[in-house]
Amino acid sequence: AVFGASLLLLALQTRLAAAVAWARRTRVGRKLIWESRDPGFAGGWAGLPGAEVEVQPQHWRELLDDQELHAQETRRAGVLATGSRGRAVALALAFNLLGFVLAAQLPGAGVGNAAELIMTGLGFAIWSFLGLLVLPTPSRSGVYEADHYALQQRVDPEVLIRAARKLDRLQEDEAERAGGVELIFHPVPSVENRVARLRGAIRARGAHQATRLALYLSWACLGVLARAVHCNAGRPEVWVLLPSD
Repeated sequence: AVFGASLLLLALQTRLAAAVAWARRTRVGRKLIWESRDPGFAGGWAGLPGAEVEVQPQHWRELLDDQELHAQETRRAGVLATGSRGRAVALALAFNLLGFVLAAQLPGAGVGNAAELIMTGLGFAIWSFLGLLVLPTPSRSGVYEADHYALQQRVDPEVLIRAARKLDRLQEDEAERAGGVELIFHPVPSVENRVARLRGAIRARGAHQATRLALYLSWACLGVLARAVHCNAGRPEVWVLLPSD
Protein backbone atom coordinates (compact mmCIF):
# COMPACT_ATOMS: atom_id res chain seq x y z
CA ALA A 1 0.00 0.00 0.00
CA VAL A 2 2.84 2.39 0.86
CA PHE A 3 4.65 1.59 -2.38
CA GLY A 4 1.47 2.09 -4.43
CA ALA A 5 0.71 5.38 -2.67
CA SER A 6 4.27 6.55 -3.37
CA LEU A 7 3.90 5.80 -7.08
CA LEU A 8 0.60 7.67 -7.08
CA LEU A 9 2.27 10.67 -5.44
CA LEU A 10 4.91 10.64 -8.18
CA ALA A 11 2.32 10.39 -10.94
CA LEU A 12 0.25 13.25 -9.50
CA GLN A 13 3.18 15.44 -8.44
CA THR A 14 2.56 18.37 -10.77
CA ARG A 15 -1.19 18.34 -10.19
CA LEU A 16 -0.76 18.27 -6.43
CA ALA A 17 1.83 21.06 -6.59
CA ALA A 18 -0.52 23.23 -8.62
CA ALA A 19 -3.45 22.53 -6.29
CA VAL A 20 -1.47 23.31 -3.14
CA ALA A 21 0.14 26.45 -4.54
CA TRP A 22 -2.73 27.69 -6.71
CA ALA A 23 -0.14 28.10 -9.45
CA ARG A 24 -0.82 28.87 -13.10
CA ARG A 25 1.07 26.80 -15.63
CA THR A 26 1.54 26.68 -19.37
CA ARG A 27 2.62 23.51 -21.18
CA VAL A 28 5.32 23.83 -23.83
CA GLY A 29 6.05 20.33 -25.14
CA ARG A 30 7.47 18.29 -22.26
CA LYS A 31 7.90 21.43 -20.20
CA LEU A 32 5.55 23.21 -17.79
CA ILE A 33 6.20 26.94 -17.39
CA TRP A 34 5.13 27.75 -13.84
CA GLU A 35 4.10 31.19 -12.58
CA SER A 36 5.22 31.21 -8.96
CA ARG A 37 5.08 33.97 -6.39
CA ASP A 38 7.85 32.29 -4.40
CA PRO A 39 11.21 33.47 -5.81
CA GLY A 40 12.90 30.34 -4.46
CA PHE A 41 10.72 28.03 -6.50
CA ALA A 42 12.96 26.15 -8.93
CA GLY A 43 10.72 23.38 -10.25
CA GLY A 44 12.59 20.41 -11.67
CA TRP A 45 11.63 17.01 -13.04
CA ALA A 46 8.36 15.57 -11.77
CA GLY A 47 6.38 12.42 -12.46
CA LEU A 48 6.98 8.72 -12.83
CA PRO A 49 10.31 7.59 -14.34
CA GLY A 50 10.02 7.57 -18.09
CA ALA A 51 7.06 9.96 -18.05
CA GLU A 52 8.64 12.98 -16.38
CA VAL A 53 7.84 16.56 -17.25
CA GLU A 54 10.12 19.49 -16.52
CA VAL A 55 8.69 22.27 -14.39
CA GLN A 56 10.44 25.56 -15.06
CA PRO A 57 9.70 28.81 -13.18
CA GLN A 58 8.49 31.72 -15.27
CA HIS A 59 10.78 34.08 -13.37
CA TRP A 60 13.84 32.23 -14.68
CA ARG A 61 13.02 33.59 -18.12
CA GLU A 62 13.02 37.09 -16.70
CA LEU A 63 16.10 36.75 -14.50
CA LEU A 64 18.43 34.75 -16.76
CA ASP A 65 19.75 35.74 -20.16
CA ASP A 66 19.51 33.31 -23.09
CA GLN A 67 22.91 31.72 -22.43
CA GLU A 68 22.22 31.25 -18.73
CA LEU A 69 18.78 29.77 -19.37
CA HIS A 70 20.31 27.39 -21.92
CA ALA A 71 22.90 26.36 -19.34
CA GLN A 72 20.20 25.56 -16.79
CA GLU A 73 18.11 23.65 -19.33
CA THR A 74 21.18 21.63 -20.34
CA ARG A 75 21.81 20.75 -16.70
CA ARG A 76 18.20 19.65 -16.33
CA ALA A 77 18.50 17.47 -19.43
CA GLY A 78 21.59 15.93 -17.86
CA VAL A 79 19.67 14.94 -14.74
CA LEU A 80 17.68 12.54 -16.92
CA ALA A 81 20.42 11.62 -19.40
CA THR A 82 22.83 10.50 -16.68
CA GLY A 83 20.20 8.47 -14.84
CA SER A 84 20.51 10.68 -11.78
CA ARG A 85 16.75 11.26 -11.56
CA GLY A 86 16.03 7.52 -11.79
CA ARG A 87 18.56 6.77 -9.06
CA ALA A 88 16.98 9.45 -6.87
CA VAL A 89 13.51 7.94 -7.27
CA ALA A 90 14.81 4.44 -6.50
CA LEU A 91 16.79 5.65 -3.47
CA ALA A 92 13.91 7.72 -2.08
CA LEU A 93 11.43 4.84 -2.48
CA ALA A 94 13.79 2.29 -0.95
CA PHE A 95 14.72 4.57 1.94
CA ASN A 96 11.10 5.33 2.80
CA LEU A 97 9.88 1.75 2.46
CA LEU A 98 12.66 0.46 4.69
CA GLY A 99 11.93 3.17 7.25
CA PHE A 100 8.21 2.38 7.29
CA VAL A 101 8.84 -1.34 7.79
CA LEU A 102 11.27 -0.66 10.63
CA ALA A 103 8.95 1.90 12.25
CA ALA A 104 6.09 -0.61 12.17
CA GLN A 105 8.20 -3.01 14.27
CA LEU A 106 8.52 -0.56 17.16
CA PRO A 107 6.71 -1.40 20.43
CA GLY A 108 3.10 -0.34 20.12
CA ALA A 109 3.47 0.32 16.39
CA GLY A 110 2.03 -1.54 13.42
CA VAL A 111 -0.73 -1.19 10.86
CA GLY A 112 -3.58 -3.01 12.59
CA ASN A 113 -5.43 -0.02 14.05
CA ALA A 114 -5.31 3.76 14.36
CA ALA A 115 -3.18 3.79 17.50
CA GLU A 116 -0.57 1.54 15.89
CA LEU A 117 -0.53 3.65 12.74
CA ILE A 118 0.04 6.81 14.78
CA MET A 119 2.98 5.17 16.57
CA THR A 120 4.36 3.98 13.21
CA GLY A 121 4.12 7.52 11.85
CA LEU A 122 5.98 8.90 14.86
CA GLY A 123 8.71 6.30 14.42
CA PHE A 124 8.94 7.12 10.74
CA ALA A 125 9.42 10.80 11.62
CA ILE A 126 12.67 9.85 13.36
CA TRP A 127 13.70 7.87 10.28
CA SER A 128 12.95 10.87 8.06
CA PHE A 129 15.17 13.01 10.23
CA LEU A 130 17.99 10.50 9.80
CA GLY A 131 17.42 10.85 6.06
CA LEU A 132 18.19 14.55 6.36
CA LEU A 133 21.62 13.52 7.62
CA VAL A 134 22.57 10.81 5.11
CA LEU A 135 20.68 11.53 1.88
CA PRO A 136 22.17 14.99 1.19
CA THR A 137 25.48 13.40 0.14
CA PRO A 138 24.16 11.55 -2.95
CA SER A 139 21.92 14.55 -3.64
CA ARG A 140 24.90 16.93 -3.76
CA SER A 141 26.71 14.49 -6.04
CA GLY A 142 23.70 14.69 -8.35
CA VAL A 143 24.13 18.47 -8.55
CA TYR A 144 27.82 18.08 -9.40
CA GLU A 145 26.93 15.43 -11.99
CA ALA A 146 24.48 17.79 -13.71
CA ASP A 147 27.11 20.55 -13.76
CA HIS A 148 29.67 18.19 -15.29
CA TYR A 149 27.15 17.06 -17.92
CA ALA A 150 26.64 20.68 -18.95
CA LEU A 151 30.39 21.07 -19.41
CA GLN A 152 30.46 17.95 -21.57
CA GLN A 153 27.77 19.57 -23.74
CA ARG A 154 30.13 22.54 -24.21
CA VAL A 155 28.29 24.96 -21.98
CA ASP A 156 30.62 27.81 -21.01
CA PRO A 157 31.54 27.22 -17.35
CA GLU A 158 31.49 30.96 -16.65
CA VAL A 159 27.90 31.14 -17.91
CA LEU A 160 26.97 28.18 -15.72
CA ILE A 161 28.58 29.82 -12.69
CA ARG A 162 26.87 33.14 -13.41
CA ALA A 163 23.46 31.44 -13.58
CA ALA A 164 24.13 29.50 -10.37
CA ARG A 165 25.01 32.69 -8.49
CA LYS A 166 21.89 34.49 -9.70
CA LEU A 167 19.60 31.64 -8.68
CA ASP A 168 21.31 31.12 -5.33
CA ARG A 169 20.38 34.68 -4.34
CA LEU A 170 16.72 33.68 -4.70
CA GLN A 171 17.11 30.73 -2.35
CA GLU A 172 19.53 30.37 0.55
CA ASP A 173 21.85 33.17 -0.61
CA GLU A 174 24.74 31.38 1.03
CA ALA A 175 27.49 31.38 -1.59
CA GLU A 176 30.07 29.86 0.74
CA ARG A 177 29.58 27.10 3.26
CA ALA A 178 31.99 25.05 5.37
CA GLY A 179 32.30 21.41 4.40
CA GLY A 180 31.22 20.15 7.80
CA VAL A 181 28.10 22.32 7.78
CA GLU A 182 27.22 21.28 4.24
CA LEU A 183 27.63 17.59 5.04
CA ILE A 184 24.18 17.46 6.69
CA PHE A 185 20.91 19.20 5.88
CA HIS A 186 22.22 20.68 2.60
CA PRO A 187 21.37 18.59 -0.49
CA VAL A 188 22.31 21.50 -2.77
CA PRO A 189 26.01 22.42 -2.48
CA SER A 190 27.01 26.05 -2.11
CA VAL A 191 27.84 27.98 -5.26
CA GLU A 192 31.52 28.27 -4.41
CA ASN A 193 31.80 24.53 -3.81
CA ARG A 194 30.18 23.98 -7.21
CA VAL A 195 32.61 26.43 -8.79
CA ALA A 196 35.56 24.55 -7.28
CA ARG A 197 34.27 21.26 -8.67
CA LEU A 198 33.64 22.78 -12.09
CA ARG A 199 37.12 24.22 -12.36
CA GLY A 200 38.62 20.98 -11.12
CA ALA A 201 36.55 19.02 -13.68
CA ILE A 202 35.89 16.34 -11.03
CA ARG A 203 33.37 13.73 -12.12
CA ALA A 204 30.55 12.69 -9.81
CA ARG A 205 27.72 10.18 -9.79
CA GLY A 206 24.73 10.89 -7.64
CA ALA A 207 20.98 10.80 -7.09
CA HIS A 208 19.64 14.23 -7.92
CA GLN A 209 17.45 15.67 -5.14
CA ALA A 210 16.95 12.28 -3.47
CA THR A 211 16.67 14.01 -0.08
CA ARG A 212 13.80 16.29 -0.96
CA LEU A 213 12.09 13.67 -3.10
CA ALA A 214 12.12 11.32 -0.11
CA LEU A 215 10.52 14.07 1.97
CA TYR A 216 7.71 14.51 -0.55
CA LEU A 217 7.12 10.76 -0.82
CA SER A 218 7.09 10.47 2.96
CA TRP A 219 3.44 11.56 2.79
CA ALA A 220 2.72 7.93 1.88
CA CYS A 221 4.46 6.79 5.08
CA LEU A 222 2.56 9.11 7.43
CA GLY A 223 5.61 11.38 7.55
CA VAL A 224 5.27 14.77 9.22
CA LEU A 225 8.48 16.52 8.12
CA ALA A 226 7.68 17.13 4.45
CA ARG A 227 6.42 20.67 5.13
CA ALA A 228 8.59 21.46 8.14
CA VAL A 229 12.20 21.54 6.93
CA HIS A 230 14.22 24.75 6.69
CA CYS A 231 13.78 25.11 2.91
CA ASN A 232 9.97 25.03 2.77
CA ALA A 233 8.42 25.72 6.18
CA GLY A 234 5.50 28.09 5.68
CA ARG A 235 5.98 28.16 1.90
CA PRO A 236 3.19 26.11 0.25
CA GLU A 237 4.53 26.67 -3.27
CA VAL A 238 7.50 24.46 -2.42
CA TRP A 239 5.76 21.79 -0.36
CA VAL A 240 5.46 19.39 -3.30
CA LEU A 241 8.22 20.59 -5.62
CA LEU A 242 10.84 21.45 -3.02
CA PRO A 243 13.59 23.99 -3.80
CA SER A 244 16.26 22.64 -6.10
CA ASP A 245 19.37 23.79 -7.96
